[in-house]
Amino acid sequence: MPYPFFGYPTNVPSDLITNAVAVAAGGNNGVALRKNATVEGWGDPNSGVTNVPAGLSNVVAVATGGESGLALQENGNVVIWGESTLTNIPAGIAGVKAISGGFDHNIVVESGILDPVIFTQPTDQYAPLSSNVIFSAAGLGVAGVTYQWQSNGVNITGATGATLTLSNVVAGDQATYDVIVTTDGASTTSSAATFTLVVAPQIGSTSPTNTGLTWLNYGTMLSVDVTNAGQLDYPITYGWQYENT
Repeated sequence: MPYPFFGYPTNVPSDLITNAVAVAAGGNNGVALRKNATVEGWGDPNSGVTNVPAGLSNVVAVATGGESGLALQENGNVVIWGESTLTNIPAGIAGVKAISGGFDHNIVVESGILDPVIFTQPTDQYAPLSSNVIFSAAGLGVAGVTYQWQSNGVNITGATGATLTLSNVVAGDQATYDVIVTTDGASTTSSAATFTLVVAPQIGSTSPTNTGLTWLNYGTMLSVDVTNAGQLDYPITYGWQYENT
């Protein structure tokens, strides 16, 4: 079927019918990625897109615009061919994770220079003795992220997931915890969250300390000042007694 304006046939190479794993289309050309990580270009011979560089291999993604073809290799390098003004890759481009082609421009995304973003920060945790506590975080990076949890600023061995579980907590687990989220060449540290062990409520004061005498037909108000850790998760309840009853 001919292209309706330029008249160039869409002469797709026959082997791509079964061997192509990705394709990209330009105004009057096409580029395909084969299963063996090589590239094929077809369409308008004047655009240069059909002149795929010899020996191009280890390709993981392709793109094309009107006048050029792009290939992203496994090692993060980019190869561009076609119109000479579009093949001048800026110096220092490396660690590329995404490519795109336009009619007279090309775009690449370098993950190595982009800091990861933490969109779920760990939060303070409270739990009684021998409970399990879970801290969690979520980060986002162009090329994915890795995690490394810390306790009081020191890396925790093996704690490299999006969650950190403290099993059978004891008083020694009370500390601040954060996580370093890393992508290629950049990292971001989360805010610090604290684990506090919930113990028996602490009585700060009582009032009055000695009821003394009361006038007939009058009463005495008794009050107690009590605090405990994690009061929202483990609220205080009261049970008053008279002569131990």
